[in-house]
Amino acid sequence: MDFDKIRTELAGYQGYTIYVGFSGGADSTALLLLLQQVSAELEIELRAVHFEHGLRGAVSIADADWCADFCALRGIHFQCISLGLSKDIPNLEAVAREKRLEQWTEVVGNGNSDKSVVALAHHADDRVENMLIRLCRGSNVSGLSSLRFAVKIGEVNFIRPLIEVSRVAIIEFLHAEEIAWREDETNAIAEFTRNFFRNRILPEIYLQLEYAKDGMKHAASALTIDADFIEQSANASYSEIISQNSTPGAFWRKLHPALLPRILRYWMNDNGLNIIPDRDLVERFSGSLKYAGHEARFIPLRRGGFIQYGSDEYRLVKKQPTTVSIPETVWRWRDGSLEIDGMTLTAEEVSGLPEKFTHSSAIFDAGLIPDELIICSWQSGDRMVPFGAHSTVKLKKLFTDRKISAENRSQYPIIRLAGRKIIWVAGLRRSNFAPGCAGKNIRISIANDI
Repeated sequence: MDFDKIRTELAGYQGYTIYVGFSGGADSTALLLLLQQVSAELEIELRAVHFEHGLRGAVSIADADWCADFCALRGIHFQCISLGLSKDIPNLEAVAREKRLEQWTEVVGNGNSDKSVVALAHHADDRVENMLIRLCRGSNVSGLSSLRFAVKIGEVNFIRPLIEVSRVAIIEFLHAEEIAWREDETNAIAEFTRNFFRNRILPEIYLQLEYAKDGMKHAASALTIDADFIEQSANASYSEIISQNSTPGAFWRKLHPALLPRILRYWMNDNGLNIIPDRDLVERFSGSLKYAGHEARFIPLRRGGFIQYGSDEYRLVKKQPTTVSIPETVWRWRDGSLEIDGMTLTAEEVSGLPEKFTHSSAIFDAGLIPDELIICSWQSGDRMVPFGAHSTVKLKKLFTDRKISAENRSQYPIIRLAGRKIIWVAGLRRSNFAPGCAGKNIRISIANDI
């Protein structure tokens, strides 16, 4: 472990309060010890924070008690925070990350946030795993290199002092210090995405390609450098509209596609919306740049609020001037597209299945889709069997799971059959009705306004 390099990087935080995410595992134990060793020299106030997720029963409680005893023995301030999670929560890993960020925001906000950082124990092997996971999700270089030494998320500054240290070096450090640690048995469960890569995919790659371990660590470092350059360019362009809620369409149209999602994120964050634009939002926003009309149109955001555009101007608004439900309309899709409430529905015949699916279109078996469909707004109590499921769920739950606020839900057209059977919540999720086949299908799409 390169202690001199780590000490040099930490020197920039002299006089800070450093909150350490302390699970009791090898990585966070090594980080806490390392920070304690330099705390007097750098005048660092050290505070350990343990998150008890509530997922492993008595074992989880025992881990928390062990961490408390470990800190008490060394005179380190310790705080345990219970998250109260359940294994039945959809997207558990993502929900847990959000919960931890909420708690970090509160913990750091209660102190001197200008002189406080959170130290996390991610290391070089974690960075490679994260790179591959993000690659499979379709991330850009900023996403691929998101585990960096220093990063700000929301109002919290995070540092990762071990980000260039291997797991092997961490274990060697603990053995040399004669320090024990806790083992989390869930690290062996393949259902968790990170464990799948860590325990199954990467060992196979390293076994087959002797140069892969060093090569991927180098790739992670190179991506960080590339991302930093693109982000500097994005910041330079963003300076043209910084602090402006209303921005000209001409500004957005001139941006390189690599800069647009980053500047869109900066713009929303600076206006109080902590949102990372996903692929669908970027596609909708990019599509809106072709709109030349003067009538105001709106792109709903999942956590509330809208991007309003029209007359070649973009602004962020909390609410639409008026919220109008989509009138119930019979759509004879073979006769052509349907314009409704500023949105366009189209249908076309296609062969086979697409390489990738998006929320803005749905594929149905041409032999099962009727010639007439009903378009309307959702109503409380509406239910649907989502694609891949076997029982009905309320649309309210689908909206809630995607963090779509109540005021935005009427903007998502409901496509149903004459007998009220819902087959697609346009822009959100389709049902299990008439799944596409290898032969002739009908693709129904909605314009980028939703």
